[in-house]
Amino acid sequence: MRFSLLARYSRRGVTDISPELFLRDGIFLVMLDVDNTLMPYGKERPSEAVADWVRSLTAHGLTPYIVSNSHRNE
Repeated sequence: MRFSLLARYSRRGVTDISPELFLRDGIFLVMLDVDNTLMPYGKERPSEAVADWVRSLTAHGLTPYIVSNSHRNE
């Protein structure tokens, strides 16, 4: 199985990528970075639109895997 950490899609924001696009390309696990991907650096929570988008991934049978390289202790 081929695996790459390089971005396959480039959009203005993550919510511009439809779950159907992932499924069409045979992608079932979506790795997402928190800072500056799901939400602006320094924010406490993602926007409601981003939270809805992540929930829609799950609703379509995708597995969102959220990671961070932030040094904050939470």
